[in-house]
Amino acid sequence: MLKKVCLTMASVAAISALVIGTASAGNDKLVVKDNATPTPNSVFAVQDDGTINGAFLKWDPVLKRMGVNTVTPGSPMEVVAEWPTSLGSNTHSVFTSYGDSSRFTIRMANGTKALPTKTLNGAQLGNLNFRGYDGTNFNSSANAAIVANAEEDFTPTSMATRLVFFTTPVGQAFGAERLRITPSGNIGIGTSAPTSKLQVVGLPVYADNAAALLGGLTAGAFYRTSTGVLMVVY
Repeated sequence: MLKKVCLTMASVAAISALVIGTASAGNDKLVVKDNATPTPNSVFAVQDDGTINGAFLKWDPVLKRMGVNTVTPGSPMEVVAEWPTSLGSNTHSVFTSYGDSSRFTIRMANGTKALPTKTLNGAQLGNLNFRGYDGTNFNSSANAAIVANAEEDFTPTSMATRLVFFTTPVGQAFGAERLRITPSGNIGIGTSAPTSKLQVVGLPVYADNAAALLGGLTAGAFYRTSTGVLMVVY
């Protein structure tokens, strides 16, 4: 048997409807509808197994995935936005705090939720991943990324980390490491093992400023001579 309950506001105008059913398992048990006329539209429905189906909302209790503006979430939380035009004011997500800062925290442990174990050397603590669309699919891995890794097995008193930046060169589809910040604060460009506060490997080699300009460098660019002297184009 189905029962329809109208919800009202102070104006006594019905704003939505609840349809509660007792049908067989798997069918809708709770349906929330809007106040469209002549036929209300279903906003979302809850099934007996906990599944939530809606035009803009999906909860899969088996895979434990939530989708907003998608009915096929591919991760524990997937939020899809579609903008009619490209504007700087198009904001996908907003985190607002009062009295203190908003903190976006990424955490990682080995083991399981019930029995977590320590983070091990080399483990990826977090990955800010950027991917583009090739006309058919979104890329399967990062086109650009910022990745944090453990540099040792974690203990309560020592948790060394590194931060690595990736971009993808022209003519390729997968990212390559461009810059690394080590646990000691050394920065490496073109090397994954910098031995000083800044180490750059792969600078172009030119005899002098004129040769560097002829080679395509512009003012402010760095190059080195054949004897290893660091120079700046002027």
